[in-house]
Amino acid sequence: MQAPASERDIASDAALESLLEQAPDDYARVELLVSRARQLQRQQPQQAAVYAQRALELSQRSAYPKGIADAALILGYADYADENYDRAIENIEHALTTYQKLGDRNEAARAATALAGSYFKLGRYDKALLHLNTALTLRQEAGDKKLTASVHTNIASTYQAIGQLDLALDHYLKALELQEAVGDHYGVAITANNIGSVYYQLGHYETALHYTEQALSWLTHQGRQDEVLVTLGNLGRIYLKLGRPDDALTHLSHALHQAHQLGSDYHVATTIYLIGQAHHHRGDYPTALSHMAMALALFRRINADSDVLDVLSSIARCYRDSTTPKRSLRYYKQAIEIARQIQSNLVEAELCEEVSCILEQMGHFQTALAFYRRGTELRRKVLAEDTEKLVSVMEIRHRIERDAREKEIYRLRNVELANALAELQDKTAALQEAYAELEQQQQYTAAINAQLQQANERLHTLDRERSELLSIVTHDLKNLVASIKLSAEVLRHPKTVAKPDVLHKTVSRILEVADSMQHLISSLLDVSALEAGRLAVELVPLAVHPIAQAIIERYQPHAESKRISLLSSIEPAWVIGDKVRIQEIIDNLVSNAVKYTPQGGEVRMLLARRGTVVRLVVSDTGPGFTDEDKQHLFTKFRRLSARPTGGESSTGLGLAIVKKLVELMHGTIWLESTKGEGAIFYVELPATDPPPQAP
Repeated sequence: MQAPASERDIASDAALESLLEQAPDDYARVELLVSRARQLQRQQPQQAAVYAQRALELSQRSAYPKGIADAALILGYADYADENYDRAIENIEHALTTYQKLGDRNEAARAATALAGSYFKLGRYDKALLHLNTALTLRQEAGDKKLTASVHTNIASTYQAIGQLDLALDHYLKALELQEAVGDHYGVAITANNIGSVYYQLGHYETALHYTEQALSWLTHQGRQDEVLVTLGNLGRIYLKLGRPDDALTHLSHALHQAHQLGSDYHVATTIYLIGQAHHHRGDYPTALSHMAMALALFRRINADSDVLDVLSSIARCYRDSTTPKRSLRYYKQAIEIARQIQSNLVEAELCEEVSCILEQMGHFQTALAFYRRGTELRRKVLAEDTEKLVSVMEIRHRIERDAREKEIYRLRNVELANALAELQDKTAALQEAYAELEQQQQYTAAINAQLQQANERLHTLDRERSELLSIVTHDLKNLVASIKLSAEVLRHPKTVAKPDVLHKTVSRILEVADSMQHLISSLLDVSALEAGRLAVELVPLAVHPIAQAIIERYQPHAESKRISLLSSIEPAWVIGDKVRIQEIIDNLVSNAVKYTPQGGEVRMLLARRGTVVRLVVSDTGPGFTDEDKQHLFTKFRRLSARPTGGESSTGLGLAIVKKLVELMHGTIWLESTKGEGAIFYVELPATDPPPQAP
């Protein structure tokens, strides 16, 4: 296979098609298509999917597992970009399974991370965490600290999404430590920003401010203007929570200037909205409403429904605080409608409760009650949905219970009781560890016992095979040596020298016996090499029909000597295989057919392509196989019920070798036979296209 072309070489579709025409085989074409698809998968995911689909079809046709996995992963990315997360999961799971079978840890980790992303989008946080943990293990085993930090960040984001903020913080801090160790300054800045967001959710605004200001300093130093813009917005939110609207406005004004420079409508709208909130905190309602109205128009123009909901809610609250309840209710109504459309039940519940309070103050008690009931109903619905995710949030429950116990200890102000409880917890943990270790030891002992049992069975098998081998070799070599000795005695006779025909016949017999001995020894060596894993095959595209034709011609004289019709139907066919081993397979099957077919019988060979495989069929009119024969057909040193019809030798090794050789070339072999009605052997090997004709 040629080395893959560089990205610059295939930077255009025309260049790619030219390289595809020049590629020596399908494997090289797959690599070209995958490389081009990876170039396009971020900016043009659908075009990348087109190339990935071509790569997938070529890989499947050529039985190229890595190509199949690479193409499936790119298709999964395209499905993710198209928000078709179910299909993305199907494609990426296929890629992950294949990478794991191939032992490609790096690509398996990448696929596991991508799979977690799709499950995250579907709200399946348990599945997301499962695959992220797989990716984390693979990255840690590879010793790649930077990518390990990236997985920690993804795990932290998942825990943050389900409110498990302590675990999120733990993984963010682990990511930060790894990023600092490898000098990943950009990663450090992003993680510091994320840590600030966790402390913001926890209500620790001063700590959030500390980490976010650090992130701003690092990002500014590296010239990351887009991330600087986001960080300035985060600082604005934190200052508002700290009751410092003037500081918030300072940072938000800077953010607005950068948003205009970057030409990002979304960030412009977000920053204007935050500036409006800052003026709201200052009690400057007209200025606040003016900015929020501008933000609302921008968000509506870019169809950012979630942000439209936030702005409408803030406008409503601004009018509420400025004692203009009727206008406030008008915006509350719009916000509730948007919340209903995007199925944001919790936000709708909060809005209904706020409307209920306003209506109650206005004296509209019946309507206020209706909104209150609607809010209560929505909260119950949210609670029911959250209950379904109970398995995913069990660790939060544990933390809450632990916090409750600690609060009770502090309430009682009994340090001695607290120490006793802590000691009890330590002992419980020690007992659990001891129990876990005991279980582990039991599992280890069971595994060792199983291995010993397997080893014992293997020893019995080897002992039986050794006995069978000695029996076969002793018997066959004894007969062959006796035959050579007898022939030598004939040659010693003075009259033999004077008879050239007798001399020629005797020498030919010695050569035949020597060939039989060589065949026996070669078979034994092949079996030994196969069992030890030392027998290698060189898989290359090759024409199989000349090999089959040559073997038919080789056995024609022997068949004629037994008055056997040796017939063939051989079509041109190309396979991915090893020429020497294919020759050995066909030779063995034809040799057996001629060997076991009685005089006057018939042996046929068929060779043709069938879809993605080339099929070889060798049939005879010999005695066939019994049901017991079929059970031991491909077993070493097993002589079956049939016997050679011309006095030929048989070691019981041939079919065992044939089966292993076929499997080494990713093929299959099977038999169809009924006792007394002959036998048909089928062999299928992966097909390939013939080489292009020379111009």
